[in-house]
Amino acid sequence: MIELAQYIKLGFHLFPIKDKGKEPLTANGFHGATNDRNQLRQWYSQHPGCNWGIATQASGLSVIDIDEKSILADLCMEVGPELNAAPRVLTSKGYHVYTRRPTTWTPMAQRVGIMPHVDVTNYVVAPPSVHPSGHVYKWDITPWDHAIPELPEWFRGVMDDGIPRKTPQNAPERTQGGLVPHGARNEFLASRAGSMRRIGLSVMAIFGALKQVYLEECVQNPPYDDERILKIAKSMGKYDPEVITDRPEAGSKLIFDWASKVSESEQVDWLWQDMIPKGFVSVLAGDGEMGKSWMTYSLAASLTAGKALPGGGSNGGGGKALFLDAENTRGLVRDRLAMSGADTSRCAIVRGTVIDDPDNPEEATLKNVEAITQAVEENGFELIVIDPVLSFAIDANSNSDQEVRNMLRPYMALARNHNIAIVLVIHLNKVDSKDIRRRVQGAPAWINVPRSCLYFGPKSGDEDGVRLVKLFKCNLVMHKPAYEYTLIQDKGIEFGCELEVAMDTLMDGEATQTTRVRGIIEAAVACGGRPSAEIIADVAAIGGSKALFYKVLKQTKGEGITRSEKVQGEWRVVPAADDHSYPGGGGWEYP
Repeated sequence: MIELAQYIKLGFHLFPIKDKGKEPLTANGFHGATNDRNQLRQWYSQHPGCNWGIATQASGLSVIDIDEKSILADLCMEVGPELNAAPRVLTSKGYHVYTRRPTTWTPMAQRVGIMPHVDVTNYVVAPPSVHPSGHVYKWDITPWDHAIPELPEWFRGVMDDGIPRKTPQNAPERTQGGLVPHGARNEFLASRAGSMRRIGLSVMAIFGALKQVYLEECVQNPPYDDERILKIAKSMGKYDPEVITDRPEAGSKLIFDWASKVSESEQVDWLWQDMIPKGFVSVLAGDGEMGKSWMTYSLAASLTAGKALPGGGSNGGGGKALFLDAENTRGLVRDRLAMSGADTSRCAIVRGTVIDDPDNPEEATLKNVEAITQAVEENGFELIVIDPVLSFAIDANSNSDQEVRNMLRPYMALARNHNIAIVLVIHLNKVDSKDIRRRVQGAPAWINVPRSCLYFGPKSGDEDGVRLVKLFKCNLVMHKPAYEYTLIQDKGIEFGCELEVAMDTLMDGEATQTTRVRGIIEAAVACGGRPSAEIIADVAAIGGSKALFYKVLKQTKGEGITRSEKVQGEWRVVPAADDHSYPGGGGWEYP
């Protein structure tokens, strides 16, 4: 199990607390916490099997105590995505997220009620201590493998004076599903009402429009009644409208056509039939190593060389594709395009943007939409790939719903005006949720704004490396197909059959299977250990793969739960510590 010595090396100050509890066992509690090895040895001998606490201020830490796992995604939207990569502990209900206290900042060590279910406390219970419920505190992201980031500025403002500090990284008020949460609705609606008043709307017109905004964009628990919304409208009605010089003259008439007289056709062209439409922005979303970039190379192969894609339809070849890639070298992109069957003479890879000197390009970003539009018009590109899109969204706050919408708006116009497909690649975070809008890195608008969204994930158990790509959002088609695919070395993506699978099932498949495999491994070590071959056989019996077994085994080793040993030529999975079998009694090793 995890040794006290590891915490000592990190500079953490520790003190003993009650077994399966949180009460200090020393007279002065966390105030007497120490990093001294001799004192810790003495306490270890005096209180065998006890839990241990970490004094945050003495350790130079500010640990964010989150009582509900789902709230972490909301906090990341408030303060930025770096919080999601910080070391964190799985508690009985949520997380302890570890950050560093800025050395020049001296607030109170504790702040309770920063927001519902979120506190910053004087001390936290250290893994692998045991909660009164029997839950064992475990590292989800360890501090010895991941850097501890500085406490975000937003929290410092709250802890100093109760007011969140507004910084460029601060996300606006939107939370899960892109809705405005309780506590931010009044300010949001007042801002919208003010915008309506500035263009001359009457109080009753503002009231009608504001009610619709509330129903569509705000959390409705607890609800606002009409009287409250009307009060907001009246509060703005006392101000004079602004004079807008380009406003149409009073008396202008609306021009419309009866639907029966409309002759324009809205025929949709498809880059990939029923999956990636032309004329729109699409998103490929999934965890790393799922082959999202490889899929863009297959799209280019279809467009430039006529390579078939599943689902019928053909691009026929002869088209051109433009790649903005921040994760792979240009040579690697070229090689993988060739492996995938693309015509590399018809695929362009962006080096940057220039004004005068082409030998010294500047880094391309999403703000370069005019340069990208010019390239489309001069070269006839029919596919633009931005991979990953967050690497190019450096000129605005990618966690802000409104700023993401503003960034994407000109690209939506570019796709529509030139009937091309713009494909954005985006990674997922580690938030425990089946809702992909909460799992996507950045604001929910990265999913809400594009017309078509594809999810990439493993098939249940990741058997033989088989993965699935599932269309989960596209109002251009009724059927939402899913296809098996495999990554083949030196060849790229090889498609399998079409499947009928629900989005919830696909997102939950790996998590459910992983949990079951973990249960098998934990049961084995609870009994003192078993041969690896026997555990692999049990995993196979529930449909899991050998690769999944080793993946989960690696996780449990990293958490200090298991280790492998060879006995008489046979590999066995055994408890990490021989003196305490998992998960009982604290499981601490002598420091």
